[in-house]
Amino acid sequence: MTWDALPAATWIGRTALRVTDLDGVVDFYRSVVGLELQTRTDATATLGAGGTPLSELERDADAAALAAVRERLVAADTPGAERDGGIEVADPDDIRLRIRAKR
Repeated sequence: MTWDALPAATWIGRTALRVTDLDGVVDFYRSVVGLELQTRTDATATLGAGGTPLSELERDADAAALAAVRERLVAADTPGAERDGGIEVADPDDIRLRIRAKR
């Protein structure tokens, strides 16, 4: 059996999620779960079925900022360690900092 979307009569309680990978989450809910994309901006997306919005997604800016720091550390070939939901890194004077997103 193949299908492209959930039936219009599908009912799911409405959700609001903050996500780190907005594109990946939208793709998952569209291609795996079968929800339709109703609205989209750079930072948000609304998914639903049968014209009814069911899930509001918002890019987690704090997590995105932390991911950008990770990318810059890799690009600069600067070692960092994952610690307590963040990154621990040492500056050139070996002063250690821990960078975390808000919880």
